[in-house]
Amino acid sequence: MATEFTFHYGPRVIAGAGIAARLAEHLPAGPALFVTDASLLGMGLPRACLAALRKAGHDMVIFDRVEADPSAATVLACAEAGRAGGVTSVVGFGGGSPM
Repeated sequence: MATEFTFHYGPRVIAGAGIAARLAEHLPAGPALFVTDASLLGMGLPRACLAALRKAGHDMVIFDRVEADPSAATVLACAEAGRAGGVTSVVGFGGGSPM
């Protein structure tokens, strides 16, 4: 008889109206790496998402140096920011590049 198991083959994408308020329900305890770009951050678009995560007790490491079609150097810098912050999860906010 086979042993029961669950297999997740890739990142979970969550989208929809009001999802920012419920995002923390989907993350493990601990700090989160919030990946976005400086323009979105400057416009305040991730404000509700960041507030909900902080309210739920998540410390945030914000990486906002993502450019269109990120270079390998950007990806490595982002990974290093996550390692340095001891993050337990990653949230990509924006279009395809931060994802």
